[in-house]
Amino acid sequence: MTESEIKQLLTGGENINLECKKAQGGLPKSIWETYSAFANTDGGIILLGVDEVKDAEGNERFLTTGVTDADNLINEFWNTMNSNKVNVNILLDNDVETIKVDNKDVIAIHVPRAPYNFRPVYINENPAKGTYRRNHEGDYHCTESEWKAMVRDSNDDGNDGRIVDCYTIDDIDMLTLHRYRTAFMLRNAGHVWEDIDDKDFLMNMGGYAVERRTMREGLTVAGLLMFGKGLSIREAFDNFRMDYIDFTNCMKGERYSDRLTYDGRWENNLYNFMRMVYPKLTIGLKIPFHLNGVIREDDTPVHKAIREALTNAIIHADMLTTGVLRIEKRENGFFFSNPGILRISLSSIYEGMHTKARNPRIQQLFRIIAYGENIGSGFPSILKTWKDENWAEPELTERQDLNEVDLMLKVDKAFLTSDKSSDKSSDKLSAKQHSILNYIKEHPSATQQELADNIENLSFASAKYQVNILCKAGLLKRIGSNKTGHWEIRETIPESARRPEDIS
Repeated sequence: MTESEIKQLLTGGENINLECKKAQGGLPKSIWETYSAFANTDGGIILLGVDEVKDAEGNERFLTTGVTDADNLINEFWNTMNSNKVNVNILLDNDVETIKVDNKDVIAIHVPRAPYNFRPVYINENPAKGTYRRNHEGDYHCTESEWKAMVRDSNDDGNDGRIVDCYTIDDIDMLTLHRYRTAFMLRNAGHVWEDIDDKDFLMNMGGYAVERRTMREGLTVAGLLMFGKGLSIREAFDNFRMDYIDFTNCMKGERYSDRLTYDGRWENNLYNFMRMVYPKLTIGLKIPFHLNGVIREDDTPVHKAIREALTNAIIHADMLTTGVLRIEKRENGFFFSNPGILRISLSSIYEGMHTKARNPRIQQLFRIIAYGENIGSGFPSILKTWKDENWAEPELTERQDLNEVDLMLKVDKAFLTSDKSSDKSSDKLSAKQHSILNYIKEHPSATQQELADNIENLSFASAKYQVNILCKAGLLKRIGSNKTGHWEIRETIPESARRPEDIS
């Protein structure tokens, strides 16, 4: 660093990334708390030989006091660093330097953000009492849940592979699992796992495990969260919940137009959340006409980016801490929030550097049915799509005070619907009709029985009735036979489409 760079830093005062210490009496004891705090947060610079004072009006300013023997102080620093004072040294030689400021020696110590597999960085051989983080108020002791979360995150194998004690195959919602297996077979026709039983399928997919040494077996975190019964999940993970809210097209006096949270009408596992929320997010998105051969291509780069953002929120969420997986559809775009801080820095993510999911088994479960890109390419693909559309750059924010990561994808409002008539007439459709259209969009060859089997609270009689309404309105059309044909969906909803009362 140069003298001018240090003076420029000081104009902003002490903050989450800058700490000043007078250090004229030797190496300050509190330097190790700051080292731990910077390493466990987002890195920062410690300046030794700079004193923070207040003038008569109470305004903060900085005085360059300098250090009396810079070389001796640096030697003391390295000797202590390489003792048992701290559990790990993450600094390189060039991270500590002496700079002349106002003709006085100032020592600058550059502390990087520690890699996830080195955290927590703590002092005095005690992670419970010696782990710190940084906020705008300074260094603070981490709570038990905070340092334990860092310990979990340091595991390269992820958080979702451990066996959940006392949970068995009986805690799996078989309808959810069989829906997933259908999607798996459609994407992986002829796979060797196609005909194995459910328990073996789960074992191969990381959802069920046997501990060889003790022969203890049971559902993994991934298996229970992906396919479990709602009650079983709430018993095992009562600190974690999922929530989707649609703030678009609200009627006067309404806070939101749609919401999906646990209400007893669906098994609230991750796979159901994904398959129900993704169509809700993308319904109404403008789809340019494009043919892939003779088949219309509806999976646009924007659709893929939204699917990637939703998948990322799930696979990077800390399911073992208190928090909410929150997805929102807003008038100006899409908002994704998951509990747990980032495992690598924000700058590294924007640069497209490799990142590891907290939940690699859940990541694989989604990727194998085409939810999620290859490792490390997900966020860069979102950035590229938004850049290609000339939209505002995606805003990824780490909120360590709330223990969450937020992603805002802003879009031009004109893109949210294909035309105004579609917006206006969509209110004429019932929730069941929307669900049918969403499912058919993903599965054009679906039969009415398949609709009944895969849509919540929809019987075969209701499916038949609602499909008939949609066909008469001109919104749906069957091409070919009932067994081998497929559905076509009109781009806009005709004014003749009415909203009949749901029947069971």
